Amino acid sequence: MTRMPAPAVAVAIAQFAPSVDSEANARQIDRMAGVAAERGAKLVVFPEYSSFFVDPFDETLARHAQSLDGPFVTALHQTAERTGAVIVAGLIETASNPAKVRNAAVAVGPSGVLAVYRKLHLYDAFGHRESDWVEA
Repeated sequence: MTRMPAPAVAVAIAQFAPSVDSEANARQIDRMAGVAAERGAKLVVFPEYSSFFVDPFDETLARHAQSLDGPFVTALHQTAERTGAVIVAGLIETASNPAKVRNAAVAVGPSGVLAVYRKLHLYDAFGHRESDWVEA
């Protein structure tokens, strides 16, 4: 039996420091995804907490949480449509507990949301307790 090689997919890993400004974070993702797509990337992966990040964590996390149909994912969808690439980025998602958020990774393509992963194993180590703020 002859095996055909799997088709190659160009992947870009894009690193930036997300801030408390979700709109600025989305603009940064759009800019970086545009560069990656121009260089041939079909999948562009961004960091955890791409939509909003504050250090140390506090109650602003819950105030800035968004749903999958919110403005941050909408912006990711627009970027995916413009670039033709699949965008994967961290989303602070609204949780069932209003005092907490979900740490989600959302994959968005030109046709919309393709997949969502919600972090299950939270980081509780070295004096940091993600579980105080994030719903598993």
